[in-house]
Amino acid sequence: MGRFINELDIRVLGNRNFKLLEPLSYIDSEGNLYTVPKGTKTDFASVWKIPIISTLLSGKCNKESVLHDYFYKTGCIPRKQADLIFREAIISNEVIWSKGKRNFIAFIMYYSVRLFAKFAYHGKTEWRD
Repeated sequence: MGRFINELDIRVLGNRNFKLLEPLSYIDSEGNLYTVPKGTKTDFASVWKIPIISTLLSGKCNKESVLHDYFYKTGCIPRKQADLIFREAIISNEVIWSKGKRNFIAFIMYYSVRLFAKFAYHGKTEWRD
């Protein structure tokens, strides 16, 4: 499984917008390194706007969401690969939930982005300060 090699260091910009103060790096299960640069802006996961899911997942998948947001904003990897890495990162996070719960949450999040996030891939610009 993959793993993050450093902690998430962010600054709150206001109204659900955040900015990375330090790069965030993830190594996937194949050994590929992905780094979200310092200064990247995120809203974590747009799914947080759905109240039930927001309550269930609040603060649990932040690193994974930052990585996924970066992939979608930059289009640096194909959308399906971005979604698969997002799923892998959630399953790999042993700090949250049991393995069964992580697999369940990863399933929900993966199919949510596959079904509803296509509009957000590529061409999406970052928020203005």
